[in-house]
Amino acid sequence: MCAVDQSVAGEGMLRGEVKNLGSAVPCEMRECGEGRWELVFTPLHVGTHTVHLSLGGVPLPGSPFHVDVIDCGGICVSGEGLYSARVNTKTFFSLDLHGLDATDVDISITDPSGNRLRYGVGRRGHIFRVEVVPVVVGPHRVQVLLAGGHIHGSPFVCHAYDPARVTITHVDRSARRGKEIGFTVDTSAAGCGDLDIDISHEGQKVKTGQKEVGDGRYRYAFLPGETGQFEVRATFNGDNIPGCPLLVRVEEDTPTFITISYLSTEPINIRGARTNFFVLHMGGTHIDATRISINIEGGLTHCMWGGGAVWCGAARTALQRILSV
Repeated sequence: MCAVDQSVAGEGMLRGEVKNLGSAVPCEMRECGEGRWELVFTPLHVGTHTVHLSLGGVPLPGSPFHVDVIDCGGICVSGEGLYSARVNTKTFFSLDLHGLDATDVDISITDPSGNRLRYGVGRRGHIFRVEVVPVVVGPHRVQVLLAGGHIHGSPFVCHAYDPARVTITHVDRSARRGKEIGFTVDTSAAGCGDLDIDISHEGQKVKTGQKEVGDGRYRYAFLPGETGQFEVRATFNGDNIPGCPLLVRVEEDTPTFITISYLSTEPINIRGARTNFFVLHMGGTHIDATRISINIEGGLTHCMWGGGAVWCGAARTALQRILSV
């Protein structure tokens, strides 16, 4: 489109003509009011178009004018930086101008608050590489303009995320075989992304249930069928979450394999011994000491762990009757 102001030029027929490669291009003069006109045409080909303007048969000053027509659809733009990026980490996207003038390209990248980000541009042949480092979580607007117009797909929205702001909370601490174990993953402050949870035991994947709690929080649960160490691995957009893998040790719910042996149920005074004792044999398996309760009439003097057993002693003067274990 070309604009012409005839308001101070006097009377006369204003004419316009557009040519490309020697062929006439359909055009139209439209009156805008108060002696102003605009020449409108639709180019069918890329390249230089020649615009002739005359008033009363006399060419206007500067006529003919030359208009370069380019194809915005011919630009190829690609790269992860158009869609997703990790905060404080360099990301990029590429522009292939296919021989077009780089001075006609304008790039603008703004954060969620509207602040413009600085970016760097590198060139290799006709490929331009645009690099930027987002510093805040949230959607970033990426505009790519060619000769003042958006290229196809612009503006793009790049979602910046931070895996360090994903937290695992409310972990069930009573890890017993046959009892469901649950934990909560909170991604509300981390931005947009894909959360992936993988639980394994001795290299075998464990079936896991998921329920969305709301506001970017998810509750996971699994049912251990064996004892031993379970690994919980969590990633956000493929990046590891701090604190993972989370190790959960699962034990037997009821330690039925414990056996009890003791020397006597009456005070013994052999070679000046001050205590009597009995032993809880664990068979080499680790047992949570807080799960064992021992009650001896007369009082328990000490209790030691060692060698897969618990060694318990009672006062020499105590009536050593085991009430419960």
